[in-house]
Amino acid sequence: SHDRHLLRACCDELWLVANGKVVPFDGDLDDYAEWLAKERSEDKRAVQDKASAKKDDELSQLVLATRRQNDTPTPSQIALQKDADKLEKKLAAYQGEANLVTQQLADPALYVTPNSPRLLALTQRQSQLKRQIDETEMLWLEIQECIEDVAKPAFVVPDDIDQSNPEIAKMFNGGS
Repeated sequence: SHDRHLLRACCDELWLVANGKVVPFDGDLDDYAEWLAKERSEDKRAVQDKASAKKDDELSQLVLATRRQNDTPTPSQIALQKDADKLEKKLAAYQGEANLVTQQLADPALYVTPNSPRLLALTQRQSQLKRQIDETEMLWLEIQECIEDVAKPAFVVPDDIDQSNPEIAKMFNGGS
């Protein structure tokens, strides 16, 4: 039943049905509410951690694929890659802090006093970190696009051009 008053009035024992098991519950309805809040926060944290790990893995794979694309990086690519590496470190720091804030926000004790300064500060920091993560990811993606653009040839020599002539070959191969 969801009627707590009815349960308090007529139940001597509580049984917990969870995780594929039925066991006697040691505690009262208030203890059950605390247990339930803790379970939900752990489930939510596990889902967020899994999503974050998947996102980190996808980002790592994208970085590796981008790095493998060019065997000999140009000076421009090296400079851009240094910027991308700095952003990756910043992103990892933001994501780590965001995970800590999420864990703190999952604490049921935080919600005992509505509009507490700590709750307000944590929710504001969570919003700020989300914005910083989004902005950093966008910058990182822009830098990766620039790296790819630098790696692309400025133009492709048409198939009908005879490059056996040294003067023509010089024009299409950068004058070397």
